[in-house]
Amino acid sequence: MASNPPKKKPGRKSSSSLPPINNLKRKKSPGSSTSIKKISSATIKGRKGSAANLKAIGDSSSSQSRVGEGLSRSIPVRSPVSVTFPLWLKFAGFACFLLSFMIVIFGIISSQLMQKEIGAQINNTGIKLVSFVTTTIGPYWIYEEGNLEKAKKEIQQKLGSFRKEDPDITDILLLQMSEKGRFLMASASGKNKVEMGPDPITLSSNDKIKIQQTELNGILTRVFSKPLYDNHGKKVGEALVYLKASRIQEVKNAFAWQIIMICILGILVGGGLTFIVTKFLTSPIQSLVEDILVVSTGNLEHQTIPKSQDEIGFLAATFNEMTEKLRIAREEEIKKKALQHELEIATEIQTELLPEQIPKIPGYDIFAYYLSAKHVGGDYYDFIVIDQERLGIVVADVSGKGIPGSMVMTMARSLIRMASRRNPSPADTLRRVNKVLAQDMRRGMFVTANYLVLNVRTKQLTVASAGHNPLVVYRNQTKDIELIKPQGIALGFDKGQIFDANIAEETIQLYRGDRIVAYTDGVVEAMSENDQEFGEETFYDLTRKYGSASSKDYINILIQALEEHRGNAEQSDDITITTLRVG
Repeated sequence: MASNPPKKKPGRKSSSSLPPINNLKRKKSPGSSTSIKKISSATIKGRKGSAANLKAIGDSSSSQSRVGEGLSRSIPVRSPVSVTFPLWLKFAGFACFLLSFMIVIFGIISSQLMQKEIGAQINNTGIKLVSFVTTTIGPYWIYEEGNLEKAKKEIQQKLGSFRKEDPDITDILLLQMSEKGRFLMASASGKNKVEMGPDPITLSSNDKIKIQQTELNGILTRVFSKPLYDNHGKKVGEALVYLKASRIQEVKNAFAWQIIMICILGILVGGGLTFIVTKFLTSPIQSLVEDILVVSTGNLEHQTIPKSQDEIGFLAATFNEMTEKLRIAREEEIKKKALQHELEIATEIQTELLPEQIPKIPGYDIFAYYLSAKHVGGDYYDFIVIDQERLGIVVADVSGKGIPGSMVMTMARSLIRMASRRNPSPADTLRRVNKVLAQDMRRGMFVTANYLVLNVRTKQLTVASAGHNPLVVYRNQTKDIELIKPQGIALGFDKGQIFDANIAEETIQLYRGDRIVAYTDGVVEAMSENDQEFGEETFYDLTRKYGSASSKDYINILIQALEEHRGNAEQSDDITITTLRVG
């Protein structure tokens, strides 16, 4: 550790303007968060007892119900959210949409399959028909010019007979090829020209048969054409068969209307069934929603009734468990707020109990440090003016923390101040304190204390210990320490005889440069992150090394060492250090 004094740590400040020891007074602590009556003590000059504030602690516990009522009123009650689209309506709408979607997809696929099947039937009929025509028509190309008209009439009559056999045949054409080009030989309808309609679409084409689709006179038509060859394989003509394909469009339109009707029927039937089913399935949810609205108003006593053994029933049971936990949490919060109110009062009392000023006595350098491990700690130190020449110094540790520790500490402080009045014997003072304090101590609670009486003129120090840590005395001449621990047991363990028989006192002489250190076990038992104690030897070594420093610097060095040792570990106990150096 560096020898230079570290940065200033929190502690009780020494005032350069303090009055002489016989006129030492205290003033009220500033910055208090709780407005309570000014605490005074009859044990010091001009101050009344703190019983009123102790009563304030007791009375404050009765305010728990009022705190609870305030907390209950402070719970924000939100207006329930209006349900625009109920769950059943969403389910029904989704089911209807899904059903309609499936019907439409099924209809489209069925329509396409049916159109494809009809188209295949038309193609099969057309191919057979055009093949039949080409095989039954005689070789008209061999006729001479004179017999050509006769052959043409015969062929036209035969084509007409073919047309009458099938109403889907709109026409059959026979074309003849010549050096001059292609011309119409005959037609079943008697037409004298070839019609192919606007923008015919070729569906299939090979060396034998070509299939095209077009629209003639507003009727969807498929044209099947097949070439004619002579005995030498020369193309001499072509047969064309026109078949109606309107059945394909009719099937498409029929399926469209069927899909529309089925969708409407499906929506009506499916929607009705979905409404019934979803209302049945969501009724437990609706009941749970109503129960949630009741709980949202602040009624945490309300419970829902699980109506099923499925996930919704599990949700209802979980909701009841959550409500119960919220109720318990609210009760704990009420208690916590009431306790917080009490702790604020106790903290104010404790602040008043600790000296606001350190006595400034010529020839003595006095400093003190206190840090509570909890909101209200159990350590206590005090400076008491006994008479013109004597100053009492108390360092005590109450076994309990919080409110109980604060109340015991308050009693101990008042009793010590009363018993020490013009009494130079610290052992006798502790006997008197124990007789009264032990009567009111709860089982398991006790107070350890070092009570020192310093004669500021003769530099003699008389020490009495009620089971407390030893007083450390640093000798400037030897640069070493002495441990002073007279016999004694803790205050409150025994109501009289045993305590009186065991308490003793010891007087030592102090010299220039000597230092005394009174402390609580929070110093030597401070734990590190690795659960290692700071230890007495480390404390003693620091005292040997820095005992000659000023009291303020000595405490700052010690506190810095404690903080470095503790690291990020939580402070486990209150820390109190009071030290005096003879100048």
